[in-house]
Amino acid sequence: MIEVRALSKRFGSHVVLREVSLQIPQGQTTYIIGRSGSGKTVLLKHIVGLLRPDSGSILIDGQEVTHFTRAQWFALRRRFGYVFQGAALFDSLTVFENVVLPLYEHDVRDRELLHAEARRALSAVGLLPPLEEQHTELFRREYEQLCSKYPSALSGGMRKRVGIARALVGAPEYLFYDEPTSGIDPVTSEQIDQLIAELAQRLRVTSVVITHDLVSVFRVAQRVALLEEGRIVFDGSPQELLSSPEPIVQRFLERYRLPWAE
Repeated sequence: MIEVRALSKRFGSHVVLREVSLQIPQGQTTYIIGRSGSGKTVLLKHIVGLLRPDSGSILIDGQEVTHFTRAQWFALRRRFGYVFQGAALFDSLTVFENVVLPLYEHDVRDRELLHAEARRALSAVGLLPPLEEQHTELFRREYEQLCSKYPSALSGGMRKRVGIARALVGAPEYLFYDEPTSGIDPVTSEQIDQLIAELAQRLRVTSVVITHDLVSVFRVAQRVALLEEGRIVFDGSPQELLSSPEPIVQRFLERYRLPWAE
């Protein structure tokens, strides 16, 4: 479990998070939603140790991590997979190099292991045939062709999948997604949603998704937290979100004209 307790953060005079408290259940898929600028990504960056709070604390599996050293965070992040907004692939690296970069950063240099992890991750996101076919000539050709490509040769949906594959190497226990369906068409967005749900079920990981896409929430989420002006104003199931009498929740649903809320 991840637990956030009374977390606050400001940048200069601008208060971004205001005593945010949230529990993220083990093995579930939790969506954190809210308008642009509501503090969603800032909260996520605190959970993975990219930012330090002004006050409050974060516990991961019961361990206080708020004041971890850089070395302690580096070790802890081996249990994390992070999907950046827009995939954030390195243009100068091939697909293979992008996917295995987290392992390389943790001093893994065994080429056989790196390729095994790349095959596993790329198959998991549907860019390669299933692993049971990896010994066929067709699998080998497809793997070599895909791994030698650069991000510029990939479609938007493929880039998203490669970004997710990179997060999967090393078999993380937690997967964090920052706006995974932003900037892609509705069909590809639905495919990414299905992939997030399938990975959570198949790999039994705890998933945390930052988004303002309510369609994705109702396709995938098991739990939803709504951030408004740096505060958690709702925390519950998607169906509880729909039936919430809170005016802030209702205004949020109306703003995005969600058909289920009508």
